[in-house]
Amino acid sequence: MNEVKKVSIIVPVYNSKKTIQRCCDSLINQTYKNIEIILVNDGSKDESLKIINSYKCKYDNVFVLNQKNSGAGAARNNGLAKASGEYVTFVDSDDELSKDAIKNMVKCLKPDTDIVISGFKEFDEKGNILIDMAPKKNCWTEFKFTSTMFKLYRKKYLIDNNIEYEHFNVFEDLYFCLCAYSKTNNIEINSNQDYIIYKNDDSITSNFENRPLQDCKNVLESLNKNVNFGKYDNSTVEFFYLKTLVLNIIVQLDGHHLNDLNNIYMNDYNWLKSLKITSKPIKFHWQKYEEFSINFAVNFFNFATKIHLNKFLIFVLKKMKKIRFK
Repeated sequence: MNEVKKVSIIVPVYNSKKTIQRCCDSLINQTYKNIEIILVNDGSKDESLKIINSYKCKYDNVFVLNQKNSGAGAARNNGLAKASGEYVTFVDSDDELSKDAIKNMVKCLKPDTDIVISGFKEFDEKGNILIDMAPKKNCWTEFKFTSTMFKLYRKKYLIDNNIEYEHFNVFEDLYFCLCAYSKTNNIEINSNQDYIIYKNDDSITSNFENRPLQDCKNVLESLNKNVNFGKYDNSTVEFFYLKTLVLNIIVQLDGHHLNDLNNIYMNDYNWLKSLKITSKPIKFHWQKYEEFSINFAVNFFNFATKIHLNKFLIFVLKKMKKIRFK
């Protein structure tokens, strides 16, 4: 394979001493060799910096950047600014890539490709597969694959369109991805599931119980203001918005009061209704490329809201979750 395209792999690192070696080893051992690895230490307080510095000393294509603790988004922006590759990809410090991950994404590139969307697998601590997803070439993929990871981006495309991470308490990845997707039609699909996620219940992205209650409306407002959704069908956009605000409540059922959850949900729902995306009250949409369970949950939430039983529904879900995990 002619490795003419240099790829920069950007990894934000914060207190990752338990996982960063596994992550770095998977990057070093890529079968595609024209890569640079940029490890951005985000003010770690453990031995993460010592570990990543050992890789920098051992490998010429490994670089370490240091910043004050500013979050993963700021770390990725920092790494993107320093990247010398024509293409960039992002990896979290507790995840890894299969050995052919970069090669398989590069294979998908055409002369005008701006983004490659790839698949992933998520495992629990016992090695069981929790999620197994491969993208397909349809209109919903760009709304379903909204994590920054398992993508390949043309760096010049990101820079020219001022696409970077903004600071949000939730859904930073979603905002970044939709800003990127919406400005191009030059997107390729890589059906290989080469990105490997390990579920960690102690991670900040998994543990909502110990986090302040988060509202996603500021993210959706920014999307509505800054993203041109003209390439998408209105019903698809409205379903996506509704799915996002429902998901925001479902993932926060633990550790938060019923009234607070319901108030945020209704605030977001009324905002969405005011947009009149489909020129009517929020419709029932069945997204044929989405899973049945998600379609059902989103539409049932919408139905419950229309008949003013949304608070009761959230109450039932909280009770069901407690029973399930007893």
